[in-house]
Amino acid sequence: QQYTLEDVSKHSKEGDIWIAIHGKVYDVSKFDKHPGTITPLLKNAGTDATEKFEAVGHSEKARGLLKDFEIGDLVEKKQACCPMNVCVYWKQWLLAAVLVGVAVGGYVYFTKQEETQ
Repeated sequence: QQYTLEDVSKHSKEGDIWIAIHGKVYDVSKFDKHPGTITPLLKNAGTDATEKFEAVGHSEKARGLLKDFEIGDLVEKKQACCPMNVCVYWKQWLLAAVLVGVAVGGYVYFTKQEETQ
């Protein structure tokens, strides 16, 4: 799942806390074992907290806990996706259509050339 910083910012109150760290988005709403209580989570809720996370010097154990709360990737802009969640770009479809058209046109042209000989 992809989230922008705008998406993350909508989750910044007690009971609904999202934080971005190193390009990943975490829903820490139910993280009740934080040694610094909920206060640092609330202070950084809805933000990219990478610098503050690193400044504290979290342990490897703390870093490992992040995986349990990961919900997606932080992106600058969401990619357009079709309903089946397969990203499709109109330029790729246009290129494919042109290539198919050239192939079909070439086949027809060369087939007619052979018939006239």
